[in-house]
Amino acid sequence: MYLLTGAMAILVGLSVLLWMPDSPVHARFLNREERVMAVERVRDDQGGTENKRIKKRQVVEAITDIRTWLIVLMTVMTAIPNGGLSSFGNLVIKSFGYTSRQTLILSAPGGALGIISALLCGWYSDYAVRIMSNYFFQRLTNIIKVDRMLPIVLGLIPTLVGSGMLVGLTPSPQHKGALLFAYYIQGFFGSSLAILYAWNASNTSGHTKKVTVNAMTLAAFCVGNIIGSETFLPKDAPNYIPGKTAILVLLAVTFFLCFVLRFLNIRLNGKKQQGLADLKERNGWTVDDIERERQKHAFLDMTDRENPYFIYTR
Repeated sequence: MYLLTGAMAILVGLSVLLWMPDSPVHARFLNREERVMAVERVRDDQGGTENKRIKKRQVVEAITDIRTWLIVLMTVMTAIPNGGLSSFGNLVIKSFGYTSRQTLILSAPGGALGIISALLCGWYSDYAVRIMSNYFFQRLTNIIKVDRMLPIVLGLIPTLVGSGMLVGLTPSPQHKGALLFAYYIQGFFGSSLAILYAWNASNTSGHTKKVTVNAMTLAAFCVGNIIGSETFLPKDAPNYIPGKTAILVLLAVTFFLCFVLRFLNIRLNGKKQQGLADLKERNGWTVDDIERERQKHAFLDMTDRENPYFIYTR
């Protein structure tokens, strides 16, 4: 299985290298109008453009930014359950009292549920939040503060419930169905990790800083999966309580850190707004002047800290 999936991963990597464009400007499958639209999205989110030159100050900023380390920590704590369950999920299901053949069959719905949850959370993050905020539930969303962090939290809630059930329920014939259900819903954390990556990308600007943060995140994901492979040990069979407890604790901490990171982004946005107000007052700018300056900064290779017009996604 590892040889097969590893070979497929190499083929996908080569395909990306050969055929995936490195910029909307070089996307052959887009016409001229679509390329302009794609570039204008960069102008709108103040994300900056690609710059091949490595800038030392951006590397330093990435390393000294507490938000970077929160993302790295959350990635590690989410990757540990991924490494444990992907390697030993069949053993967990078998511990409920199923045979080896039944275990192979019953593990399939968990993967399907993981795919569905990732698609649903991605759709919710991109479309449903926008619709709810702008149209149907304006008053309600003002109360609960709907934002892009919400899909991450929604993905973690079923995982926490499932982890709690796995720890609290003793494997027995009358609990087999409940334990299997708990195992299935525990797989929702994968969708949270995917949205976490997107959230991180939208909150980091500056090409060198983005590359640095992405490298740190990838390393954290790999380390987390290595650690995860040591969470379900033979000495803990058949219930594997330490491994199940570790998953519950790690994802509970991740759940809490989501709100910490959201608070930091909101606080930084407040400082940005105050800085723009000071610029406006000091220079006597109008709203049009502010917008003109914002357009000038859109394609500069500036970090999210350096660009006064960058707005963090909460």
